[in-house]
Amino acid sequence: MDMFNVLSNFSYHVLWNFGVLFLVLLAIVLYLFLLPGSKEHTKGHTYFFLLGAIVFFIALGSPLNMLGRLIFRAHMIQMVLILFISIPLLLIGFKTKVLDCLYQVPFWQKLFHSFSKPLVGMITFHLLWNIYHLPIVFNFVRSHYIWNYVSIFALCFAAFLLWWPIFPPIQKLKEENRKPLGFYVIGNVCLFLPMAAIYLFSSTSFYSIYSDPDLLISAVALCLPIGVSMDSLPANLLETLLPYSPVHEQKYGAIVLLISVAVIYLTLIFQYNKNKRQILSM
Repeated sequence: MDMFNVLSNFSYHVLWNFGVLFLVLLAIVLYLFLLPGSKEHTKGHTYFFLLGAIVFFIALGSPLNMLGRLIFRAHMIQMVLILFISIPLLLIGFKTKVLDCLYQVPFWQKLFHSFSKPLVGMITFHLLWNIYHLPIVFNFVRSHYIWNYVSIFALCFAAFLLWWPIFPPIQKLKEENRKPLGFYVIGNVCLFLPMAAIYLFSSTSFYSIYSDPDLLISAVALCLPIGVSMDSLPANLLETLLPYSPVHEQKYGAIVLLISVAVIYLTLIFQYNKNKRQILSM
């Protein structure tokens, strides 16, 4: 039985989160029609922002969100889509005029400069990332409505700090930030290795939320729209998940994380060096 067969047990209004769709569409409308542009802002920037918003919806508003409640591999795909693809795309495409104006105020200027320090982003992100994935924390937040969204917001904010030194959404900082990416990239990749190694080589399941029936049902219930009862969940939910061993899913999750981070950062370094060579040849 594959993942699509698992999802076929749920109705469309359970699989698709229209609340997330509304928020994403609202953000797009505000971006397109209310935020002022600048001469540096191109159509390409707009496309990047729209793509980032779409990726964000796919991660949190599509059936992938439900799948992430059921198997760890899908959860890790969600994390990659949100934190390593959507957030940098939103930063690249953001209209900078409002932030450029704030940058003239000393308080905001100091704050934005602190965001631009690589160590701030690295420490904040990896601290929250590792705390979030502690078994006791993960099992708790994934089964409690408020804490679930608080944790997602905190990780997104930390991801903004992680990517800010590379894609600062302020024109002045873009001109100042010409630092080599090698150390920053290598440091970030190395900080993911301990967790990935634990997932890969462990023979026990860390997250009871994927195996305990009560915790699993409570986690899935967070995806139900308002007014939809627990009776709408498939009666054979646990049976459909039998092929997906939690231990194996942890290993798959580690592979997803390592491959995704490696590809994204290597692409980033390649593009950076390519642009640098183009500038030097001019």
